[in-house]
Amino acid sequence: MELREIAKNIKDLHHCYCLEGKRDFVLNSLFDFFEKDLNLKRQGNPDFWIGEFDILGIDDVRTVIEAQRQKPVMEECRMFVIAAYEITKEAQNALLKVLEEPSSFTKFFIIVDSAQGLLPTVRSRAYILSFLPQDGIYENGFRDKARDFLSFIPAKRIKFVKKLSEDISDGKEAKIQATRFLNALELCVRNSKDLSEKEKFEVLRHVAFAEKYSQDRGAVLKQILEHVAVSLPVF
Repeated sequence: MELREIAKNIKDLHHCYCLEGKRDFVLNSLFDFFEKDLNLKRQGNPDFWIGEFDILGIDDVRTVIEAQRQKPVMEECRMFVIAAYEITKEAQNALLKVLEEPSSFTKFFIIVDSAQGLLPTVRSRAYILSFLPQDGIYENGFRDKARDFLSFIPAKRIKFVKKLSEDISDGKEAKIQATRFLNALELCVRNSKDLSEKEKFEVLRHVAFAEKYSQDRGAVLKQILEHVAVSLPVF
């Protein structure tokens, strides 16, 4: 579904959208939608709040909460665009308080690699739109890594995980890269012709588990990926 299909004017917009996909592509699509379909100009417009983060923390959300209390100046609504590779649990819970009781003049657009990284309570308050490529193409060869991983026997997967964990050992970057790898795994499974829908559901359950716990503060990514390595069938 394209953005232009969800609303023809500001009043038709849902109070919160979760847009999953590659940040630059989603941002460009969103800005085009604002300007071409809703006739909204971002430049110099005080009713637009745009923030890009590697990790969105509680202090960042407090800034958003304070800003969203202000009424619009030029438009009917204020637009909050939040793009983050990771949103901490504390930040999500704080943001949830705003999403549970949205004002009539505030619209949120949350851009993430995958909606699976959000708490179920946050996802339930948002209209989710996916911009994920159906062919599973990700930068840095994650599509090919995911395909190779799925074809390996468990013992070889464990070695693969060890090497991958060593390659992405840096804190922030590790979570970002692990999320992208798990996203690529998910897409490969969804597009597989070798698994039944029931088998896909079971496999995706393990991937979703890994995506969820990889976002925890202090998560040991190597252990999470090892769980995936021994849990998924070989295909």
